[in-house]
Amino acid sequence: SATPPRPARRSARSSRRRRRRSSLGDLMSALPASACFVLVLLQACLWGVLYAETGPAAKLIARWVRGNSQRTAAVMANAAAQMSQYGAPKQEILLEIFVSANVMVPLHHGLAAGFALFAYASGSARAFQLALS
Repeated sequence: SATPPRPARRSARSSRRRRRRSSLGDLMSALPASACFVLVLLQACLWGVLYAETGPAAKLIARWVRGNSQRTAAVMANAAAQMSQYGAPKQEILLEIFVSANVMVPLHHGLAAGFALFAYASGSARAFQLALS
């Protein structure tokens, strides 16, 4: 009589990796509501700075665009066409508004999606709540 095949053993390294991943999810799930409230407030402050047309990230990207005249002309043509839908902003801040709308918003949504994937992978409902905030 043939013996049934034995299930493959997981290596100690694999189980350590799995344990580490779940412990991070456990840590996130164990956060009290007050800590989550503080994290949400910090997140709101961070995005307030990043979304500002005159914030450090928008200024850095605007400086890079202005460093090349062809790049500036191309971006300003796109910015004028897109931003005319929302009214006519001042020409001086048109580039910063365009950068805020076309760089900061996708960055914000991309980071939230990445955090939601982390929450899913770790099985942490609390991390998912933070991702949705």
